Amino acid sequence: MLFICMNVIYLYEFICFQLFYILFLFKRIFYFFFKYFWIIKILIEKVMAQGSCTAMCPHQEIKEREKKGRIHFLETVQGSNLKSPVADYAKCVKEYVRSAAGSKKTDPKLLRTPEALYKTTTYLLGSVLETPNHSKSLVSKTSFISDRLRCVRQDIVIQQLSWRYAVPILERIIRYHIAVFNLLMYERLNDYDPVLNNVLLDSYMGDWCEYYDAAQLENNHLYNRYEFISYYILLNIQNSAIYYKEFIFKNYHSHCDIREELDIIRALFECYHKKNYYRFFRLVKKLTFLQSCCLIKMYNIIRINFLKQLNVAYSNKSLKFPLDKLKEWMLFNSTDDTRIFLNACGFSVPSTVLFLYFDKNIVVKDLSAVELIELNSTLSSEMLFRENQLESKFLVDTINKNDGDV
Repeated sequence: MLFICMNVIYLYEFICFQLFYILFLFKRIFYFFFKYFWIIKILIEKVMAQGSCTAMCPHQEIKEREKKGRIHFLETVQGSNLKSPVADYAKCVKEYVRSAAGSKKTDPKLLRTPEALYKTTTYLLGSVLETPNHSKSLVSKTSFISDRLRCVRQDIVIQQLSWRYAVPILERIIRYHIAVFNLLMYERLNDYDPVLNNVLLDSYMGDWCEYYDAAQLENNHLYNRYEFISYYILLNIQNSAIYYKEFIFKNYHSHCDIREELDIIRALFECYHKKNYYRFFRLVKKLTFLQSCCLIKMYNIIRINFLKQLNVAYSNKSLKFPLDKLKEWMLFNSTDDTRIFLNACGFSVPSTVLFLYFDKNIVVKDLSAVELIELNSTLSSEMLFRENQLESKFLVDTINKNDGDV
């Protein structure tokens, strides 16, 4: 009897020990799970959020948008009624939709593969960009392209694609926004939002900088890195801290082919912050098409500052300053443009007068953002690029250059 009791006690202790051990293991598992919950969640989402859609737009989305009449005219079958548009599946491109609670952004069927994203970008910045405007405005076409490119970036971010896939796409998108922003800045503010365009361009440049850092960690140097570093500097030329960023001019002296080009960018940056505007405009002539586009929104602001300097330096009632010389210094296309600019800034220059009297008692007017846009619309400067360039093969070739070299 005693032997049986002893066995029962041992069995009871053994079971209690095993239960205690199991509880201890569960406690450790739950502790680990809650401690690293967000890391586990991100890893699961990263595995799950791998696109499987090989088309430019998922068929499910096309059907939904067709029912709701949200098919863009660039996505319709030729000859389709605009009131009840019929979608052309070969032309439809996935529409940008903001992230919201309950939305299935990570559904693999709705996410495009890297190859599909590349194909979509090629289509938008090739076939669509070369499409004649006809009855539809330039703003409508570029708005369509910008929206669909925004969705391309969204798919890249959700899938956390490697820089090897993302960089060739982002570089073309950045070139597009740099060029097209300067075409649309002359449109009415009711039709076009320049602030949104600036925000998008900044976000794309920010993404490119992150991918640049990721490539550097793998000891890989992006083929077009110095081209985009120059855009980054020129777009942020007002920010003096940009100049001192470590990656800006690091090791560029070892590359003889771009040394002269980046020397120009460096000199431009220094001239702007040292207020040497005469030399600034001399250097602007040496910039490429897209580099010039980066500075277009700054030209008239710099001209106003330059005019203030000249108004003090040449203030003399007996001194006639030729408008032709001012046109040359400030890179205007004609004396008429120079005259329009001077009148907007507070001077009075009749159409028959070919010279200007500077007077330090005259206060050079600082124009507001709206006044600058209105002034731009009246100028025909050789540095401003109009709608005919958007439809030219030159712009398409410029945006898509060196596309496979990463």
